[in-house]
Amino acid sequence: MDPTPEPLLRRLVLVLSGGVALGAWEAGAYAALAEAGRLPNRVVGSSAGAVAAAIIAGNPPERRVDVLRGFWDSLAADPTPFASFLLGPPPAEGAWRRAHTAGAAVQTLFMGRPGLFRPKLMGGPETAAGPGLYDLAPLAKRLPDLVDFDLLNSRHAPDVAICATEVETGARVVFDTARGDVIRPEHITASCALLPLFAPVEVEGRLLGDGGLTATWRWTARAR
Repeated sequence: MDPTPEPLLRRLVLVLSGGVALGAWEAGAYAALAEAGRLPNRVVGSSAGAVAAAIIAGNPPERRVDVLRGFWDSLAADPTPFASFLLGPPPAEGAWRRAHTAGAAVQTLFMGRPGLFRPKLMGGPETAAGPGLYDLAPLAKRLPDLVDFDLLNSRHAPDVAICATEVETGARVVFDTARGDVIRPEHITASCALLPLFAPVEVEGRLLGDGGLTATWRWTARAR
């Protein structure tokens, strides 16, 4: 058997899945790779991983870690800033930590998360094209400040593939710069639109939702 061609041995593909907490971990994982000098040639992302993939490919190597860190730090709002100012941050465990965590959950449930999503009842311009409790318009508005989409779609960036799900059929939809697809903010928000919490996003005439829904759709079909 012929040995693997040398160019393939040098190719590093970074695959980033969904989940908000996992997305923050993935940012740290990329920082460790960057510190080791292992920069990916290709990045594949879904949901929160799609946001990280766009930030990685849409920034020069020396800025990627700082932008990732800034994005996730901005989402870590303190639900009890007055108490934290007087008493300091809550301990790792105990009643205050539980109250602090519950407060953060309630705050997010009713108010959304600034710079990420908001309840649809709050009004304002929407990116959503269907029913849902929350709208990802804040993320869509913020993405151009985090990502240079001209760079992301150029040959000077790692190849990027963003995964979503077609709501009507459950089919996987992949937008891939390696095959000439142009990725814009709506592709990222569509990949993040986890139904029924988040409304689907219309992209290129199709209603799309979170990329992870494809696996759920197939599991349900097999169960039948």
